[in-house]
Amino acid sequence: MAFPFFLFSWGALCGQELSITLTLPQAGEQRFSVCGGERLVTLDVENISGQTLSDVVATLDLSTVPGLVYTGTLNGVSGGNVTELNPAPPSFQLPNLAPGARVVFEVGLEALCEAIPLSLSGANPNFDVVLQFSGGDGQERANTGNFEVVKPALSIPAIQGNENPALPLFDAALGLVDTLTVIVANAGDGPLDSFLYFTVAHPELTLVDLLVGGQSLSPVGSSGDTTFFRLDSAQIALAQPGPNPNDSSRFQFNETLTVQEVWRVDACNILAGDLVRGVRFGCDGSPLGKCEQSLTPSGVRFGFVQPQLVGDFYEDPRIPCYADAPWTASVFFLNQGSAASRDLHLTVESYENSSAFDTARVFYRIGAAGALQKLTIDPLTVVSGTTPGTCTFGQVLEFQVDVPALHFPGDTLFLLFDLLPMQECNSCFMSYQGVNLSSITYKDACQISTYSTTGLLAENREASMPNFAVAPIGVFDGQTKKVTYTLEDFVNSWIWTGAQPDSSYPRSVTQFLFIFEKGLDWPGTPGDVNTPNFMWVDRQGHTWKPCSVQYTDNAANGPDTLLIEYCGPPPGDTLFSPAGNNYFFLDFIGDCAETGPLCAQGGPAHITEEIRFITDTTCTQSRLGELVACPETVEIVLNCTPCVQNPCLGLRSDFFDLQRLNLEAGDTDNDGVPEAGESLDSALVFSRRIISGDTIRATYKGTFFTDATHPQWEKAFVVVSIPQEYQFLPLGATLTITDADGGTYLCPVLQQYPQDTNLVINISPDNLRDLGNSAVPPTFSYQDGDQVTVELDFTILDPDYATFPEDVVFQLILTEYSFAAHQDWPVPDNQQFACAELREQLTFIRMYENIIAAGGMGGGCDLILADFLYNGLMIGFRNVDYFPYEYRSPKATFDLVTYVIPPGFVFDHFGVEFAGKVHAPDPQLGSPKFLGLTSPYIAISGDTVTFNARQYVLDNGLDTLPKDEGWLIYFPVYIRGACSSPPAASYTFPVYFDFLTNPAVFGGATLQTVQPNRRLDYFGGAALALQTLSNAEELNGETACFQV
Repeated sequence: MAFPFFLFSWGALCGQELSITLTLPQAGEQRFSVCGGERLVTLDVENISGQTLSDVVATLDLSTVPGLVYTGTLNGVSGGNVTELNPAPPSFQLPNLAPGARVVFEVGLEALCEAIPLSLSGANPNFDVVLQFSGGDGQERANTGNFEVVKPALSIPAIQGNENPALPLFDAALGLVDTLTVIVANAGDGPLDSFLYFTVAHPELTLVDLLVGGQSLSPVGSSGDTTFFRLDSAQIALAQPGPNPNDSSRFQFNETLTVQEVWRVDACNILAGDLVRGVRFGCDGSPLGKCEQSLTPSGVRFGFVQPQLVGDFYEDPRIPCYADAPWTASVFFLNQGSAASRDLHLTVESYENSSAFDTARVFYRIGAAGALQKLTIDPLTVVSGTTPGTCTFGQVLEFQVDVPALHFPGDTLFLLFDLLPMQECNSCFMSYQGVNLSSITYKDACQISTYSTTGLLAENREASMPNFAVAPIGVFDGQTKKVTYTLEDFVNSWIWTGAQPDSSYPRSVTQFLFIFEKGLDWPGTPGDVNTPNFMWVDRQGHTWKPCSVQYTDNAANGPDTLLIEYCGPPPGDTLFSPAGNNYFFLDFIGDCAETGPLCAQGGPAHITEEIRFITDTTCTQSRLGELVACPETVEIVLNCTPCVQNPCLGLRSDFFDLQRLNLEAGDTDNDGVPEAGESLDSALVFSRRIISGDTIRATYKGTFFTDATHPQWEKAFVVVSIPQEYQFLPLGATLTITDADGGTYLCPVLQQYPQDTNLVINISPDNLRDLGNSAVPPTFSYQDGDQVTVELDFTILDPDYATFPEDVVFQLILTEYSFAAHQDWPVPDNQQFACAELREQLTFIRMYENIIAAGGMGGGCDLILADFLYNGLMIGFRNVDYFPYEYRSPKATFDLVTYVIPPGFVFDHFGVEFAGKVHAPDPQLGSPKFLGLTSPYIAISGDTVTFNARQYVLDNGLDTLPKDEGWLIYFPVYIRGACSSPPAASYTFPVYFDFLTNPAVFGGATLQTVQPNRRLDYFGGAALALQTLSNAEELNGETACFQV
């Protein structure tokens, strides 16, 4: 509001003839304000003389207030007409004034840039008004007295960073487009109708937009490297009000306005200069007029905003019905960070060798609809199968790929890999996707830092049912016997997830196809889904009922086929659980008539088992699915009635059997833990399974036959043929002779000697007597009808146990043949009088070092999980109980674990946990205990770290853990990059395992194995940079800020 300021002329007292009253705006926002627009000054002139005054001229002497100018506004209020005579200095013609006459008029004045000094403290601006007239004294002068001139004071009190609003920084990354929020304030008393905002060009960043209230502003001009924008009433209306009554058209005292600068980063510079902007106001009439301005810098720093890639597999690459054909796996990486990434580097592996790659067809695209770009694979990074005859031969199993493209925040990068089914082994299981991205690194767009993300493993739909068969070595005509198939592992993610059935594929079928060669039949009834002649039994004795049983008996035209199907997953109301340690029991019956006429019947015949799976039986015309296990074929000798035209002459083999003698503790509930009250149940124990070092008894029985030409036999031999890949160690043998007259002679000492792969046992009467078997009469020789029984105890040593083959189950087939003769060894074949030979078998389980390992990755001084290992030297595979219902003590225990750290790294700690073997898909282990540098069980020498596992076991009572068939150890190993900061690379290093072993099993008391090429991916050490932020000006000095 305006308060009048009065000046009076007292003619009566001072000889004055005019009374002059001046009214100026003197309060609030009506005061004169630099560039604040026009203000009206009111002049009230009254003739207080006794005469008429004429030719009255009023002049405003503004020479004392530079910058305060006449605007040209002249308003008559009352008392007559007032006209402008001259605009500078402004003078006005008043009407003649009779005594007592009065004239009132208004004159417009404004404060320009030059008036800024008038606003300073102590300026005390004022000016005179001079009236000239005819009559009287002819002139009067009046002064306004001191009045106030104010001005705006534009400033930028705050800048909010694009990443951290608390810091006035632009965190930059190449290609980044982001926003700084700038607060503009008017700290002066002078309001503004408009003002200018400007930015200064930057060598690495480009201003792409300037916004107020979300609306873009267009530049109004430029000068050199500076671009100007005008903020007028439309933008000022958005200001936050101050303490004064709000005038939305004017930028008033202590009001603030938010401006957003949008910058794009076009180049990288870790030492980038500041961003500079400013505000100015002016009223000189030019578009970029400047009365006063302020500049405010803010810092730019590179390397602090980071890309963050989050990946997953994009689409299900499985093709209809899962046929063996190429397919495509797609993986995406969404950049959820604040900066673009580049140089994406991947190690792509065929997960568990389930598929191979076509490296000529690797593509990427940015965005789901982006154009495909082909990637070139460096042949030096390609890893292929190289062992002839294996399923990996000649196919790419691993390669590295680099994607150079910039990948901006919010964008998705897609990678597409063409996969191929394995050439040879894919017929033994079903597996789709099968892609493992084990190492994923990338850089920010300026290549300042390298980042990593967790590896990706495709959701792997797979089905695998590896098993091994144990069959009797022979069968007689009409005799029913059984083949036992042991399921070593069960995986079928189409019907079984975790420990629960999955009904996602209700039309899926698991198929058992058996092919019987002539001479062998299936004794069951076609269509009988309750058949007892084939059963699938889980570890707890539960069964799964088939949905279809189809049998075709082709008799002499053979072979026969049996197809048994299980539909979908096991029913929800059954307790049946498909898993390793399941058993399949198949009955078969001998049928000599199928094999030909009498005297041509019998001989070896085979049963072949195929296990198949199909997601929908409409997928193929044959209805058969794909193999999920390698076919298992067993050979069975069909024993038919011998021809009467060919009577036996010599020694006929009547019986041959093998049994394991050394049984260990009973485990009646089959939980792997021997408990009080449990005993061995001979009906449940698998006594025909053995490991190296077990004691085996071979029992042989035979009968002698003579004729007129050969009325007696002076010599006789029993020969046991041993497969050459095993070492055979005899432990002792006994012979019992039962002559045709009923006499019995026991011979505890026998001559035994090797001959090629045979063990020859001499049972000649004279040799028996020479060895001191006094029970044999001096004149005894073998007569028609005499019988012999030989019991041979031996053990099998496995010289190749240290190779730890993938196949750990073998059928140990021993062939026995015996003959009578008339001469000592060697006996020519044509002088060996024999009637038959017999074969028998045991299932041999090899020792196995069961290792599951995963390499580590990290960078800088991170605590890196360098290695993650399960290890156990045990009987067979981890998840199969090869000796159910029997507790077999471990044959090897850990002694030392030695870890050779790559150069440039330092050991931090071990995590370690022991457990006894648990027959489940995964060992049941607790949380690891952590052992650091000061642990008494850790010894460090240079880069070698040794863990005394044996002492740790003893001191912590772990030797009392139940450990059926072997130990397991789980240990993660943690290291850090040393101060020397090893260069970014993939490092390999060895891990050694020392075991204390059972000499009877391993041939020695100690054993060392090694994992020679464990891998660690290191991304390099930290790279520190010092960057200066903008200086902060303070009242008493200057503060320099630095960002590390």
